[in-house]
Amino acid sequence: MSSTEEKVSDFFKMLHENELTLKQTTVLLSAISESPYSIGQMAQLVKVLTIKGWSSEDIAQFAQYPDHKTIRAISNGKSGLNLHSPINTTKHPSIPPLWHIESHDPSLGTITLEKRADGELYVNGRKVVLFIHKSQTPVVQLDTLQEKVTRKFGGILLNATILEYLLKHQELIPLSWKLKSVLFLGTTFGNHDGKDFVRCLCWAGPGWGRYVVYSDNYVGPEHAIASLVA
Repeated sequence: MSSTEEKVSDFFKMLHENELTLKQTTVLLSAISESPYSIGQMAQLVKVLTIKGWSSEDIAQFAQYPDHKTIRAISNGKSGLNLHSPINTTKHPSIPPLWHIESHDPSLGTITLEKRADGELYVNGRKVVLFIHKSQTPVVQLDTLQEKVTRKFGGILLNATILEYLLKHQELIPLSWKLKSVLFLGTTFGNHDGKDFVRCLCWAGPGWGRYVVYSDNYVGPEHAIASLVA
């Protein structure tokens, strides 16, 4: 058996060990066909992702990544990405006693967060945009802002599960976010006093922290909404 045949055999053995289906394997091979790199390098990529906890479904979804140049760069170790394990955003964030979840947007499902070489944060290949609604100048009450954004925005509002993950992996947070208090409107909380509120990410001196903004509080242009634009 030639060296190339051995690499192909090892590659398909690795796919079998990771329990990729025929459809998932086909998608992955399609991505490889567009890559100038070897099967061995792509096998190494899948191995690394598996070690990081990626499932076969996660790997197959990653192979459908819209930016195949990025996939090829990762396989060659020159992407400049900070790539983390998938996050299930349908799960609720942790909450202290006497809190509850009023609403939680699960529409993003399982995602991958990346901080690219441009210093920006990406969700499944889409850049996270800090959106400021025109009503925030000069100020607007939070519940009014939520209503306006929910009704007319058309994009996706990041939820507090993503905020919680970012606080655990602060290397992913763009430096430009230090200039804003970042609202995660995809999750609304409530407490025993009957008050609704959201969580907000902010730079607090030596590190990042979070605080709550109540529905009757006013927010201005110093607050930005973490979102994916439609």
